[in-house]
This record gives sequence, C-alpha cells and structure tokens, in this order.
Amino acid sequence: MVLPGCDHCHSSAIAIAVGLCFESRHLVGNYRNEITLWKSVIEKNRTSYAAYNNLGAAYGNIGRDREAVACFKKAMDLRPDLARHAINLGNALLNIGEPGRAVPVLEKAVRIAPQNGQAHHLLAIAYYDVGLFGLARAHYEKAVKLGARVKPELAKAIGRMPGKGRRISTNLLFPSSAEPTLPHLHLFRDIHGR
Repeated sequence: MVLPGCDHCHSSAIAIAVGLCFESRHLVGNYRNEITLWKSVIEKNRTSYAAYNNLGAAYGNIGRDREAVACFKKAMDLRPDLARHAINLGNALLNIGEPGRAVPVLEKAVRIAPQNGQAHHLLAIAYYDVGLFGLARAHYEKAVKLGARVKPELAKAIGRMPGKGRRISTNLLFPSSAEPTLPHLHLFRDIHGR
C-alpha cells in the first residue's frame, strides 16, 4: 500500500516488484524450455496433477500429441474430478486420430462440467468422427449456446451431416500454424493446482 505523500513507500514497492520480476525470470531461465521445467517439477513431486497437465500442454503446443496424451492421462488419474484434464486428454486423443478413445473421456468432461462449451464442442467433433451424427449435432448446438469458440469449418461440417468420409479433427479448428493445436490448453493451464 502506498501512503499519500510517502515517496519512500512508493519507491520501496517499485523496487520489490522489480526484484520479484527479475527473480522469476531467473528461475524460468534456468530451464531450457517448458518441458524441462515441468519434468523437473514432476521429479520432485510425482503427485502434482497440475505439473502433468502443464507438461501435456507443453508437449501439445509443439505437436508431440502422443506424449501429451500420456501426461493428461496421468493428470486425470491423479484428479479425476477436474474437467480440464478430461478435456485436455480428449483433445489430445482427437489430435492423434483416436476419436473412439476420446468419446468416453469427453463424455466424462461433460458430466463433470455440463456448462463447459469447449467440452461439448470437442465431444461434438468426437461423435462426428465416429459417425454418431445426431449426438454430434446436439453437442455442437450446446457448445454454440454456451458461447464456445467454434470455427466456421465445423459449423459447415455439422450442417452437411451425415457427411460420410470426412473426419473432423481439432486441427481443422485451428488451421493456421500461428494458432495452437490444442486450443483449450491455454484456458485450463494451472500451475497453482486450482
């Protein structure tokens, strides 16, 4: 708190903030990248579901989706009550072309968090990919109603159902290489375990 007319207090607060900034930057700088950072955290605490989730996000962000699947599975095993782990695992399974394995995971995410539009959105993709077009449409509509970010390509695919022969993937949702392959990860990454 800065007291009116207290320049010393204001200067001290700024000095502390700058010092904390440099200390945090130094800590992260000790790691080559995010993957080594989260692996290091896991070595120290094998029960950190947040670290496994963040390691999965780091793998997913560089296209190493199979490694991401293993990390999200471990996070889900440690905290099966958190929808974000099921959403991340389901998305990674879609990214490696396994919608059949993604369906039950994403169904669980919807049961845990029925108001999560991203969970419904990804479940719509998984259902579409396995040929359950009616369920795909229902979850797509729920995702839209909940305000989930849906690309026009998905809306077009849902609109021309039954659309046999064309698989929808999460990569379709973000065709530009500038956008992340795992779109929801940045919303759910949590280093504090909340």
